[in-house]
Amino acid sequence: MLTAPSADRTYQPGDKVTISGTTQYLTAVTVNVTGPDGRTVHTASALDAKSGSFSTEFTLDADAAAGDYSIKISGIGLPGDHTATFQVVKASSSIALTAPSAGQTYRPGDKVTISGTAQNLAAVTVNVIGPDGQTVHTASELDAKSGSFSTEFTLGGDAVVGDYSIKISGAGLAGSHTAAFKVTSQGDSVALTAPSAGRTYRPGDRVTISGTAQNLTTVTVNVTAPGGQTVHTASDLDAKSGSFSTEFMLGANAVDGDYSIKISGAGLAGGYTAAFKVARQGGSVMLTTLTAGQTYRPGAKVTIGGTVQNLAEVTVKVTGPDGQTVYTAYNLEVKSGSFTAEFTLGADAADGDYSVRISGEGLVHDYTMPFKVAESIPAQGFLDLDKHWAQKEINELAAKGVLKGVTETEFKPDDRITRAQFAAMLARVLNIEPKQETDLTFQDVPAGAWYHDDVGAAVQAGLVSGYSIDVFGPNDLITREQMTAMITRAMLMTQKLEKPDQEAVAVILQRFKDENAISTWAKAEVALSVKQGVVHGKQSDGFFPQDFATRAEGAAMISRFAASLQ
Repeated sequence: MLTAPSADRTYQPGDKVTISGTTQYLTAVTVNVTGPDGRTVHTASALDAKSGSFSTEFTLDADAAAGDYSIKISGIGLPGDHTATFQVVKASSSIALTAPSAGQTYRPGDKVTISGTAQNLAAVTVNVIGPDGQTVHTASELDAKSGSFSTEFTLGGDAVVGDYSIKISGAGLAGSHTAAFKVTSQGDSVALTAPSAGRTYRPGDRVTISGTAQNLTTVTVNVTAPGGQTVHTASDLDAKSGSFSTEFMLGANAVDGDYSIKISGAGLAGGYTAAFKVARQGGSVMLTTLTAGQTYRPGAKVTIGGTVQNLAEVTVKVTGPDGQTVYTAYNLEVKSGSFTAEFTLGADAADGDYSVRISGEGLVHDYTMPFKVAESIPAQGFLDLDKHWAQKEINELAAKGVLKGVTETEFKPDDRITRAQFAAMLARVLNIEPKQETDLTFQDVPAGAWYHDDVGAAVQAGLVSGYSIDVFGPNDLITREQMTAMITRAMLMTQKLEKPDQEAVAVILQRFKDENAISTWAKAEVALSVKQGVVHGKQSDGFFPQDFATRAEGAAMISRFAASLQ
């Protein structure tokens, strides 16, 4: 009785074949194997069978013919030969291309790499044909025994624009494998939107590098210091949408000088370079008594005050809508890091946009801030909320002192909200004040800033934290998921709630088509706020967690949160 191979067993050329079985009343057996053509491929004579079993094995040749093989077992005392069969089949060969990717585009002069995996092939030949039918590259008999292959070539500087065809062939490959790529004269390009040309930072500052990209899927950003050392690298940033962004914090001991930004990407000829400066002693100004777009009546007193760093004196100049100077204060002395100037608008001051410009020796760029003059200012409500979807919530919260406009007449609902603005909203709606005995350590939250007390209260209450012990980032924008996390902390502090478990989170968030875009750390917070009705999605089925939140969205969340407290 044969125990191996089993009935209908199939092998491939090069496989090992074991033939074994059991016997009764036999001392020896002979095994003979013949191929499809009748030729003997293996013989084992007089195999010992006294123990009641026997076995023999052999290896099929690499070029073994496909078909049915016959096993014949004979022995003295065996009434007739015992026969069995097995099959040999040749495995199919295949190619899978790994580069170039589908639809990849190159420019004249670019290097083209063609690589892939090969199954059951010893060698392949790669042939590339241009739009005009001319062969532009051939690589014959590339070794594919390891299961992979690769070849590369450089397109000529005068390469024809159009569709190029890749044809891969090999012995045993049923038909050729074909692929394609394009050559275009339209160059890939990068345009930087931040930092601006000549921008200067100080050690410890946050640096944002962002821009637009044309015909690029990814870009890599590398920043080097004046000494050539790399201070930041962001590899393979997604640029399919036509834009990219990365940010990092300069070290507190960052050296002064010129820093180089180099942006590279597959298909970007030569890379894109830009620069910014770091100046440890560079002066800076921050206004604390005037906000952008603030509105005054003719005859009103205008106070211009702020904080400065590394400046001994500043000059304040105010110009009217017609460009004429309406007020100047030369060489104001800076005392304890701050300054103040004030003047009274004329009773006949023209309506329109006014500009404040502050200059000083050591200030890298003049500091400017606009404000408005209007004859008539409504007693309540904001002029820019008519028919806005959040008009009711904003006006109600403003009446309670929870929200403030950017001016007396404007709320700017669709402007992006900052960390300081939302922290202030939370502090006011909860009616919390900072503990006087606790001093804030943030260097960017000066004592005279409008948001100082509110940020202090929110930080001390655990609603929000800084980036570090020294940096809060009051003017940084926040995403919808970041804002949701802040308001969820407030909910957990004020109400008997618990974050949902992982299974509940998945159920709650499945309503959003972009649930996978919600950061892992924020999923539970978003789920809880959605469940409680404090946070809604945008449009019909999206949450858009990475979108920067607007002032109106912040106000709406605060309004719903306030309602949940009642």
